[in-house]
Amino acid sequence: MIGFSTIKREVKVYHFDSMTKEYVGNEVVVVPPHTGLPADCCLVAPPVAKEGFVQVWNGKAWGYEQDLRGTMIYHKQTSSERVLRELGPIPDDYVSAKPTGPFVKWENGAWVENTSAKNTALTERANQRKNTELAHAHELLKPLEFADKLEMATELEKKNLKALMTHVVLLSRINTDDAEKIEWPELTLAL
Repeated sequence: MIGFSTIKREVKVYHFDSMTKEYVGNEVVVVPPHTGLPADCCLVAPPVAKEGFVQVWNGKAWGYEQDLRGTMIYHKQTSSERVLRELGPIPDDYVSAKPTGPFVKWENGAWVENTSAKNTALTERANQRKNTELAHAHELLKPLEFADKLEMATELEKKNLKALMTHVVLLSRINTDDAEKIEWPELTLAL
């Protein structure tokens, strides 16, 4: 600490960031009479730089703080990613290991397949696809059914009606609970 003085002095100061308190540089400053040091600096030299760490001022002395800023980290529960922006170690609920796939969970220090989440997601996708394909097929069926009931259907329309009806039956029989084994039926309409 520098005491107030009635004379102008030149002293070497060591600057630190006002937010993170990390060392940012040094300079010789002129301290006018009856004033003190500029903000965010001290007279104590920081320790030698150390790889992977920054020198940090705690208000009384310098120490080291781990610097992993810029590291991509992944949440253990959700596997969502974010860039580490603060000083210090990786938070306990994050890891630096990238998830190995979309359906994984952090377990015993590694990403492992989460079969439950995978099956749930695949079943949901299969249900959505099944419902979308059924809705589309029913939409295509309506005019052909009218033409057939009114005995106005052409041979081509009768052929497409049968193909669509077969497609609807096959889609309706799909069990989406075993989504990985589904063999989706092809719909081929005559032109």
